[in-house]
Amino acid sequence: MTPTSEGGVQALPWPAWLDVLSAVFPPRGTVVVGAGAGNGPWVQWLRSRRASPVWLVEGDEAQYQHLLRHLPEGCDWTPRREVVASAPAPTLFYRASNPAENGLSPPERLRTLWPHLAEEGVVEVEAPVTLEALLAEAGDEANWLVLDCLPAAQLLQGGAARLGQLDVALVRVAAGENAGLDRAARHDAVDELLATAGLVCVHTRTERHPALAHALYVREPAGLRAQLAQARSQAAIDQQKLDELTHSLHGARQALEEAKDALARAIVAHKEERQSLAARICELEEALRAKQATARTAEVQGLFSVSARVAHVPIQLRMNTLHPEWIKVGEEVVEYASEKNAPLYLLGNEHGNFNRPPKVSQLPVDPEVDYVLSGRVGHAGESKPQIYLFQYDADRKLEALSTPVDGSGRFRLGFRTLPQAQSVVVGLRVAGTGTIKLADTTLRLVEDARAAGAEKVERRLEDIERQHRHDLDNAVRQIESFVRLQHYMGHETLVPEVHNWPVSPDFGVLLIELTEANAYDAVIEFGSGTSTLILAKALERVARRQQRSPSPLLSFDHLEEYQRKSQRGLEQAGLTSHAQVELAPLEPWKSDAGADFDYYACDQALRALKDRIGEGSPRILVVVDGPPASTGPRARYPALPKVMQALGPACGFHFLMDDYLRPDEQEIVKAWETELSEAGVTFRRTEFNRLEKKACLLEVDPAGVLHDDSGSE
Repeated sequence: MTPTSEGGVQALPWPAWLDVLSAVFPPRGTVVVGAGAGNGPWVQWLRSRRASPVWLVEGDEAQYQHLLRHLPEGCDWTPRREVVASAPAPTLFYRASNPAENGLSPPERLRTLWPHLAEEGVVEVEAPVTLEALLAEAGDEANWLVLDCLPAAQLLQGGAARLGQLDVALVRVAAGENAGLDRAARHDAVDELLATAGLVCVHTRTERHPALAHALYVREPAGLRAQLAQARSQAAIDQQKLDELTHSLHGARQALEEAKDALARAIVAHKEERQSLAARICELEEALRAKQATARTAEVQGLFSVSARVAHVPIQLRMNTLHPEWIKVGEEVVEYASEKNAPLYLLGNEHGNFNRPPKVSQLPVDPEVDYVLSGRVGHAGESKPQIYLFQYDADRKLEALSTPVDGSGRFRLGFRTLPQAQSVVVGLRVAGTGTIKLADTTLRLVEDARAAGAEKVERRLEDIERQHRHDLDNAVRQIESFVRLQHYMGHETLVPEVHNWPVSPDFGVLLIELTEANAYDAVIEFGSGTSTLILAKALERVARRQQRSPSPLLSFDHLEEYQRKSQRGLEQAGLTSHAQVELAPLEPWKSDAGADFDYYACDQALRALKDRIGEGSPRILVVVDGPPASTGPRARYPALPKVMQALGPACGFHFLMDDYLRPDEQEIVKAWETELSEAGVTFRRTEFNRLEKKACLLEVDPAGVLHDDSGSE
């Protein structure tokens, strides 16, 4: 018996039936005969599921013009203005007052169903097309057929030779024996014809008139019912798990709100304690300054010492020079005689060179603070001494200030430490011959009274509050990103730890967004871990939605422990068909500029990947998250030159640099941009500065179609 639409099955709408069947028999290509104006349920379902390719056939000119205006953009849909018949011989095409009844059947034969149906025109078609010709044009990939016109059996007879390639057919039929209708329009005639092609009806649903219906035919019906039942059962299970995950998400959000409230209360409590904290900060800083000053001066060896006070702490400032042969140090006096009246610098550092930062700073200072350096020099000689103040960061001199001593040897120099200053050095410049009496020479370094006290404490408290707010905002972003990650990965995949050493949750979300938006042909990753699992899952989901095989993921790790752990994670998630983690020990590599690096032994695997993805202009994502910074300066630099050399200039690359908050990673990207510019290669930089560890995307396009609109997000 033909399955009917009675009972609970009637409640299942056509889109649900088609969704289930598309999971069992994915539509590789769909032919729709009788497409009408393009607003029928079958065309609407194909449009909503972005099915492709689709061939739309309509015989009426007015309906066809409407159809052209409803075609979706960006899809492989082919419209055909054709009349379909059982043979390529002249035939008549009838236009009815109801466009749904246009076709090969005269309207007068349908008046048993529609008494008021009128004929509005007849067109003689010299060369109609057959269903066999349409299916042959579509090729073997066309496995779905929608035949939404009468008489169906007659039209199917014209395609009998190719009906065997169909997996699903949806056909309009007459539900019973109706006077005036050809047998070729009846359900039983269609059943008999499609049965010879191995297709059996599994469901029918009547139209507005009970004598007309649409019948759904599928291949291999014996196993189909079990598959459909299993699919419905699995759908119910998945819905239950989705409900559970949604409930968990709601709980996580509620917990997040409670955490935000608790942190807000903690900030309020912190503000209430700021007065007592301010006093304690000053007390501890004074004690720490005394310990630092004493410890630092004890570490420096000097030719002689000068008495100094830092705030209220007395120290002995060790002095050195690049010309010890020009001075003679006694217990109370330092005598000097410079060669040819050359300037002689006596400096409070360990090497006597004012161009080099001190290894140990004898004068503890804070950045962006106003100070006053004052004192007296017990000097007698040919030229008046000059007092110098030098500021340094970790690598170089930042600033030099000077002031002469007055007639009594006294001086005063006000200055403000620079934001990047890490140390200061006091120097005394003399020339010719003379003496310095040590007992009469003293220095004093204090904070400017106008910038000290309450202003400093307030600034410190503002810094603490700002850091609290930053930590709170970051915690909220990371929790929200982790919830999004777990939801995307699905209930069957447990997201591993994602913080500190592994990638941060917000970086994991960025990986998903890039993969979903660009549908990469391959992904390369330097430094495996949690990100490997996220990338593999994203590639699988994109491929499943596009009904193709997932793009390959090739990840490298130089430590066997982490390589095995990452590979095991892929195996547990069932993602090893397209993703693998290669053990690639670090090996010496020299850049074109002659710089030496230790980088992954990845050349052979990259060449194999190139062979796998084939020719053309593939788009490739390269995630640069290794090796560790401890490997050496600019440790991640080789990623771009090695990948571009191995895969060739025809590829479009997206290089994503993690840990972009570190100066080393920023310098690497700048070096890449310089080399690409010199080579005439177009690129575009996007910085993701809101991420916890920041990231930078460098889109490299050898074809030169990118526009330079680099920016930040």
